[in-house]
Amino acid sequence: MVLQCIDTRTGATATHLRSVWIRHVSEFMPQFHTNLTFHVKENTNIGLQVIDLKQYIDDEDVPNIIQTTDINRCIENVYTGQKSPASDFFQVTTDCVIELRRPIDYEMGITELYLNVTVIDNGFLTATTLVKLIVDNVNDG
Repeated sequence: MVLQCIDTRTGATATHLRSVWIRHVSEFMPQFHTNLTFHVKENTNIGLQVIDLKQYIDDEDVPNIIQTTDINRCIENVYTGQKSPASDFFQVTTDCVIELRRPIDYEMGITELYLNVTVIDNGFLTATTLVKLIVDNVNDG
């Protein structure tokens, strides 16, 4: 930006070059798609990426969350409504990926698990959703 100053008494002028930096401000909260329900086979390998949640998150601050992200991180909140907490079996990485932490055994009655996940964008705006994980039985014999 170029600024020109004029002294009204003398008519003297001076020109100054100034830089103005415009910083992005996150205006919109991220939003999860509704009804996040996924199937996981009981014989899924430990450490395997089960779900990449970024594809289920929208943020109006960016046109396409998958290509250009305003998402800072995801965190897992403990969901206490289950007798067998999902966090014993799954972990949510800061990159918004759900991974299998330990084996699941359908025959032990573990058929549904729930994770409460919060996403935080670069402006520290948040959204929280409940992710339902349905465990699919695999013939053990």
